[in-house]
Amino acid sequence: MSFYELLELLSDSKEYEEVPVRHEEENLNEALSKLVPHRVDMRRLDSPHVKTNLLFQAYFSRAPLPIRDYVTDTKLVIDACIRFLQAMIELASEKSFLQTTLNLMYFCQMVTQGVWLNESSLQNIPYFSENVLEALRREGVEHLCQLIEMNKSRRLSDLLRKKSGELRLEEYQISEVEQFVAKIPDISFRASIRNFNAEQEENEAEETKEQHLEEGGEAKVVVNLRRENAKFPLRVDMRQLGKTKDASWWLVVADETKQTLLSLKKIFFKDKLRRDIQISLPTNFEESPKLTVMLISDSYIGLDQIIYLNILKRRKADEESETKQSRRYI
Repeated sequence: MSFYELLELLSDSKEYEEVPVRHEEENLNEALSKLVPHRVDMRRLDSPHVKTNLLFQAYFSRAPLPIRDYVTDTKLVIDACIRFLQAMIELASEKSFLQTTLNLMYFCQMVTQGVWLNESSLQNIPYFSENVLEALRREGVEHLCQLIEMNKSRRLSDLLRKKSGELRLEEYQISEVEQFVAKIPDISFRASIRNFNAEQEENEAEETKEQHLEEGGEAKVVVNLRRENAKFPLRVDMRQLGKTKDASWWLVVADETKQTLLSLKKIFFKDKLRRDIQISLPTNFEESPKLTVMLISDSYIGLDQIIYLNILKRRKADEESETKQSRRYI
């Protein structure tokens, strides 16, 4: 399902029947519909579901709301949606619907960041005006992962100081930007695949480097995570709502060739984590020569990472070298 199909499905949830539609608010809803990118059913402007849809779109678009009551209504809608999205993710994953599951995860990121997925994920950085975003675009920096690397090498502060007059940034503001970016989770992500043998599961010394993977057989994907900046708390600001939440992730194993979800795990960790994920391998490695392992944030846009595991080679030693070469952000 597409993002907008998911938005309509979520907005039509029975729980949103309680969203208030006050006297003559259909006129306000009509005005709001002209400020958001996706059309709604103009014949149902007095429906709480249509109003919920408009509030979601206005929240992601950062559109002005017509009256104060709509601010309260937006908080009601956003607060309730997290558990609905979790339930939808569980249902989609049980059906092995890969793209729908991923789109729901991206929807969670949008809710936390308060922007559309195709917009700049840097908008929530303190003091980042459009001028700052444009200066970074000229440097080829448009994503959080790039900003983290730029901050670690001190190129970010150097750029902001160099252009402080043009960007109207004071020294204390630049320091706050550095501190804010330094706290964004910086995660080292590794994965490999091994033949699954229940008798050897607890004795990895018995696993040989030349293990073969069997088509249609069982395997385990071994994921190792390490947070490079673990000294900072894993708290995420939902700036539009003035709230904070804990950051967590999903581990996804998929056969992208068949658009099939093989495994989904929700994880939270402070420093390091190893997770062994048992999966059933594809029945034809020629048709599905590689598996995809993804680390998807539930909070940040632009920090997701992906590793490709070449199962066609069928050997553990080849897998480990392949994963090191194939890790990238998505």
